[in-house]
Amino acid sequence: MFISDQAVLHEIAPRRAKSVAETMLNGHRPEIWVSDRYAGQQDLARVHQVCLAHVLRDVQYAIDSGDTVVAPKIRDHLRWAIRVGKRRSDLKNSTLAAYAAKAERRLDALVGHPAAHPAGRLLQRQIKAWGAPSSSSS
Repeated sequence: MFISDQAVLHEIAPRRAKSVAETMLNGHRPEIWVSDRYAGQQDLARVHQVCLAHVLRDVQYAIDSGDTVVAPKIRDHLRWAIRVGKRRSDLKNSTLAAYAAKAERRLDALVGHPAAHPAGRLLQRQIKAWGAPSSSSS
């Protein structure tokens, strides 16, 4: 599925290969690309944002698996970032930059916090592999 501010397009293909998206884009390089963590979707735009619904699903899985330390804190951090994102149009660029820096610091601390539960450690590894989802959350 491809979504813009003007249209939604469903492309039925036997696989999720990068070539499917590249064919659909026909040489266009969007400013921002939001997707799950599938590697074939990583370098299609100038900026890539991991889908927050997928991130929250993974966080909830870690909580449901028994992590009571890291995952709940990451969930709370993401909720905060989403609340900031909802106010984005009302905030000055300098305020957004300050929030982005704060989000980065918090996320760095959360992924660096010792996780006792395997699900928490897995979540930390996933977040490190994604880069910094908080920097483009909204």
